[in-house]
Amino acid sequence: MTWSSTQLNTIMSYQIYFRLLGYVSTIAMHIGNLIYMRHTILSANISEKSLDNVGIGTFKKMEYRYFTTWTVGLQIGYAALGTLCDLLVLLNKHKKNYRLPKYLGSSREIMFAGLVWPSTWVVFTVFWTLFNYDRSLIFPAYLDKIVTRLSNHVIHTMIVPVVVWEVMFRPRKPKSHYRNIAQLAIHMLAYVFVLHFTYHEHGVWLYPIFKAVQGTIHFYLLHFYVAVMCLMFYWLQWRLNSLIHGVEDVKKIH
Repeated sequence: MTWSSTQLNTIMSYQIYFRLLGYVSTIAMHIGNLIYMRHTILSANISEKSLDNVGIGTFKKMEYRYFTTWTVGLQIGYAALGTLCDLLVLLNKHKKNYRLPKYLGSSREIMFAGLVWPSTWVVFTVFWTLFNYDRSLIFPAYLDKIVTRLSNHVIHTMIVPVVVWEVMFRPRKPKSHYRNIAQLAIHMLAYVFVLHFTYHEHGVWLYPIFKAVQGTIHFYLLHFYVAVMCLMFYWLQWRLNSLIHGVEDVKKIH
């Protein structure tokens, strides 16, 4: 089916409003949940005498070092950036051939394609796979005392509709897969450093699964599996983009 330029402009005008709705909803959801979680954590006056409460104390001290926290932060940052970009487009819609400043457009692309999308799917897939297999490997039961079921789903489940919504209402073509993948690799290596630094600094793994497989080949395979997942999810976004928006095959995009 061939669209006329007028039809395409109409479709694009609707998409921008749907995107803005998504951005505002994302920011409100995450900020509201973070405030709620902060209140829950601070109000949890639990002594650190039992092993469970020691684990809760560790979580409270290290909450900003968890990959889920990083990913939520990325979603909030991207939603803010997307809001700025789309508002600029709307404010300048009467200017013929208006284009966003180059640094804004490129930052938006790299941030979503190379960071937000793959990170979100890694969090969702790894967390719920391990949670349903043996939750003690990723989210021990004692954490239910400070992370409610609702908050848990916000940071581990609702993050997926956020990125799917973006793909649905923002057609894209990658300017450079190498640049996006390089940014993803830097991000993941930075997190691996934080993960291992935390262990050497405090003697604890942020995720119990690392303690369970430490000293075995599975410890190294776990890092490998996550790296493969990142690449798989990175390419998945372009396949979906092609299916939804009819963009040419990813292999033809350089």
